[in-house]
Amino acid sequence: MQKWVMGLGVAAVLTGAKILVHPTAVAADPGSRASTYATAIQAIAPKTVDNALTITGAHAEDKTVVVSVRLEPAFPARLTAAEREHMFSAIACQQPTVGDFVRTGGSFRYDLMRADGSLYDSVAISRCEGLNPS
Repeated sequence: MQKWVMGLGVAAVLTGAKILVHPTAVAADPGSRASTYATAIQAIAPKTVDNALTITGAHAEDKTVVVSVRLEPAFPARLTAAEREHMFSAIACQQPTVGDFVRTGGSFRYDLMRADGSLYDSVAISRCEGLNPS
């Protein structure tokens, strides 16, 4: 059986682009899984998600997959921090591999970067319970 990782975790999660990670490569502990997932996401970067987001890279920090995302001019800047968190969490958590990873102690963090390279916001996903993906 193959495991698919959605890297928008918005890395490829928001893209809808599926990243294949062979099941034997996925260790049980969240730290090893974070490294495996980050490597898979990094392999597709840069990846344009749509006219609003581009995944520019990924790395692991302990049990967290950190995904760098460049915001394009079409990104809805009027979203509040809470709305961004809900949007990213709902999209990521509806993906079975991402949801399982988060529910078993892993997390995702999306570093949202402006076009000039400065940090706009960071969105952390450390739980998936109680989210409606719509």
